[in-house]
Amino acid sequence: MTQEIITHVIAFLAGALSGAAGKYLRDKYTDRKRGQGKRGKKHTQFRETREKMPELIAEMKEDLSKPESASIREFFVSRKEYSLNTEGPCLIYYENDHPNLTAKVHILENMGYVKDVTPGNAPKYRMTEEFVKLVLGSKFGE
Repeated sequence: MTQEIITHVIAFLAGALSGAAGKYLRDKYTDRKRGQGKRGKKHTQFRETREKMPELIAEMKEDLSKPESASIREFFVSRKEYSLNTEGPCLIYYENDHPNLTAKVHILENMGYVKDVTPGNAPKYRMTEEFVKLVLGSKFGE
């Protein structure tokens, strides 16, 4: 009788252990797959956004790749005819170089890539770190 109880207890424990291990592995790989899906969606959204403004994103990538501006995250939108007094380092993108620049920056803002931090009259924006990583990691011609 004792032998039978011990056998049942061992069988129960083995079943419970294998069930718990199965649930753990299923949850682990499901979460990993969900994470890959989110990353894939972010890259797809960025690729679609980049296709709407390839010249602007290319210029931003070039600027952010330079050692002297690698840590700069703020930029102004202006015309070349205007002069800006800036406090601290920042980038400037000119409407003369990018048709519909304000509309393009609004798209970036709507996507959550930049945030409006305008202190006065000249539109000023701050890039998110996620956006900077996407810009620096982007390959043109994909």
